[in-house]
Amino acid sequence: MDPVPGKRPVIQHIVQRLKETERADQFIISGMSTSLIPQVQEKLQAGLPWSPPYIKRLPETMPSKQLMWKLSFQTTPRLPIFKGKRIVDTRGGPLEIILVGAGTGSPTALPQLLFVQLVTLTGDFPPDGRENWTADEFQNGILDEGKGFCPLLIGDVIPVMWDGRAAVNELRFTDDSTWVRGRKFRIGARLRSSFDGARVLEAITEAFEVKDYPKIFQWKHYPPVLNDELWKLEHISKHGAFQMVLAQNNIHTVQEFVRMLMVKLRSSAR
Repeated sequence: MDPVPGKRPVIQHIVQRLKETERADQFIISGMSTSLIPQVQEKLQAGLPWSPPYIKRLPETMPSKQLMWKLSFQTTPRLPIFKGKRIVDTRGGPLEIILVGAGTGSPTALPQLLFVQLVTLTGDFPPDGRENWTADEFQNGILDEGKGFCPLLIGDVIPVMWDGRAAVNELRFTDDSTWVRGRKFRIGARLRSSFDGARVLEAITEAFEVKDYPKIFQWKHYPPVLNDELWKLEHISKHGAFQMVLAQNNIHTVQEFVRMLMVKLRSSAR
């Protein structure tokens, strides 16, 4: 059947216009590609490092912040260390913690009070015998005494550091180290908070064994010797409430206890 007369020229005209329009679009797109695509690529490359997916990957490639300071034990504990016995340094004085430069090792100070926390570490810390570790590795090395148990370290466990120094006047272990792997402890020291956002490397002592007192040292004397500790007397338990109350009044030996009794008797006689 022949097409309707007069319709073919119209259809051909429409097809011709579409072809011309398509060629014009291609010309415009080609021109835009030549002039705009390089500019778009340049902008994308400049903004890519700050896009969210890229920012998340930055810590993996950027070096970690260098440590500026670290804690250090100025004095080391005197061995042997016994459970319940006061921990002193090799000269018989209190342990001392100082702040030093991480690169130089020279003593330094920060213009504010710092609070140090003392903890008990396993003897095999740090991992692989390294001299540097992360905060998480240090946390994982702390011995947890468990809920409801007495802390392993008692005394001045949070000394105050001023002018780059902190003294630990009273420190004792409440248990021996026979139950841990390696049978040894370390004392660790860390700041309770960072300074100006910077991390300060923790300090650790050498590994040591904490021993239980031999039974002979726990015997009570009769008659007691004046230089004996108070718990050598009958009815006074070692580290008991009575001994603690007397210690708060600077009464530590049998002689000091007898002197106190004599003063009380003279006062009551008057």
